[in-house]
Amino acid sequence: MCCSTKSISLCRCFVSEQYWGYLGIEKYFLRKIRRIESATQRLAVGDLGARVGLAGHDELDHLARSFDASAAALQAQELRLSEMNAELLRVNRSLRVLSAGNKSLLFAQTEQDLLDRICRDIVEEGGYLAAWIGFTGPDRDKYLHTVASYSTTTDVAEQIDWNTAGNGLQPVINAVRNDEVLVINDTRAEIVNPRLGEQAAKFGYRSVIILPLHLEGKPFGALILTARDKDEFSGLQVEYLKETAADTSFGIDLWRTKGDRNRLVLMEGHHELVLRNALEEALRAIAMTIEMRDPYTAGHQRRVGDLAKVLARELGLGVEEAHGVYLAAIVHDIGKIGIPAEILVKPTQLSEIEYAMVKGHAAIGHEILKGVHFPWPIAQMVHQHHERMDGSGYPLGLHGGEITFGARILAVADVVEAMSSHRPYRPQLSLEAALQEIEKGRGTRFDTAVVDACLKLFREDGFMFP
Repeated sequence: MCCSTKSISLCRCFVSEQYWGYLGIEKYFLRKIRRIESATQRLAVGDLGARVGLAGHDELDHLARSFDASAAALQAQELRLSEMNAELLRVNRSLRVLSAGNKSLLFAQTEQDLLDRICRDIVEEGGYLAAWIGFTGPDRDKYLHTVASYSTTTDVAEQIDWNTAGNGLQPVINAVRNDEVLVINDTRAEIVNPRLGEQAAKFGYRSVIILPLHLEGKPFGALILTARDKDEFSGLQVEYLKETAADTSFGIDLWRTKGDRNRLVLMEGHHELVLRNALEEALRAIAMTIEMRDPYTAGHQRRVGDLAKVLARELGLGVEEAHGVYLAAIVHDIGKIGIPAEILVKPTQLSEIEYAMVKGHAAIGHEILKGVHFPWPIAQMVHQHHERMDGSGYPLGLHGGEITFGARILAVADVVEAMSSHRPYRPQLSLEAALQEIEKGRGTRFDTAVVDACLKLFREDGFMFP
C-alpha cells in the first residue's frame, strides 16, 4: 500500500512538472510571437524603426531576425528615397534660379539693374536666405565692396559683411584670388573660420557657396549665397549655380564691352543655349532618379523617349518639336516619385486603392514640372500621357483634340514599350501583342495617325528598341 502511495505521488509529481513545463514553454514561445506581431503591426502603420530584437537560435528567433533585416532594408531604402527627393527639390530650385537669371539678362536696363535682379531672383526663386555680389577694390587681395544684395529678411543682406579679410572672412578672398568655387555646408564645423561661424550664427545661415565672377576671363568678384540649412549645396545644384554665376559674369562683360545691339543678340543666343542645356541635364537626372526607385521599369522612360522621338519625326514634326516630345517622354513617369515604392514593385495585381494611387502619377508629374519654363509643353504632355481619344483616360478625361499631339504620341509609345517589357506582376508580352493592342484601339483610344505611324515603324521599317 505504501508502495502504491509512493507510486501515485511520484506520478503526480511527474504530471505536475510536465504541466508546468508545458505552460512555461507555451509562455516562452507566446511571448516571442507577440513581440513579432507587435513589430509587424508597427511596421504596417509606417514605423520603419520597428524591430523584434530576438537573439536566440530557435525558429522564432530566426524569423525575428529575418523580419528585422527586412525592416532595416526598408528603412534604408526610404532614407535613400528621402535623400533623392530632397536633392530633386534642390535641383528644381536651382533650375528656377537659372531660368530667372537668364530672363534678367534679357530685360535688365543697366548693369546695376542686372545685379539687383540676379540677387532677388536667387532668393525668391531658389528659397535661399540671402544673395550678395561684391567686386574687388583698389587692393585686389584684401577688399571686396558690395554692389548688390538681397534677402527676404531685409537687414540680413545689408548687414552681412563679406568685405574685408580682416574680419575673418578670408575664405571669400581666397575663392576670388584662386578662382575656385568654395562650398561650406556646415558653418558650425570645426574647420570653418571662427569669425565666419560667428557671423553665420548671428544671421541664421548654415550653408554658404562662394562663386567667383569674371571680367574678360579674370576673376574680379564673387556671388555669395547663404542658406538656413546645412548640406544645402551639392551635386547638380552646384553645377547650375555655377551656370548662374557664369551668366552674371557674361552680363557684366556685355554691359561693359558691347554695344546695345550686339548685347541683345549675344544675350538671346546665350540665354537659349544655357537654358536648353541646363533643362535637358535636369530632365535626364530626374529620369534617372525615378528609375532608381523602380528597378522593374529601369530604362522604360528612355525607351519610350526613343520611340516617341522617331514617331514624332515620322508624323512630320520638326526637329525641335520632336526633341520636345522626347524630353517629355524621358520624364513622363516623374510623378511616380510620389507613389510608395512597395506599390511600384508589388509582384501581384494592385488593389483598387493602390491602382488609384498609381493613376495619380500623371497629375503629380504635372505639379512638379509646371513651374519650370520649358520651350516645349513638357508639363502638359506629362499630364496627358494617359488620356485617351474617346475620353476613357485619366486624370482629366479629355477627348480627341483636347489632348496635345505630343501627349497622343507618348500614349502610344508608352503602351507599346510597357506591354513588351517585363513587369513584376506579369511576364514580358510579345511586341506583336503590344502592336495588336494599339491597333485594336486605333481611332478610339489612340490617335489614328500615331497608331499607323507606329505600326509602320515596327512592321515595315524594322524599328527596334535600343
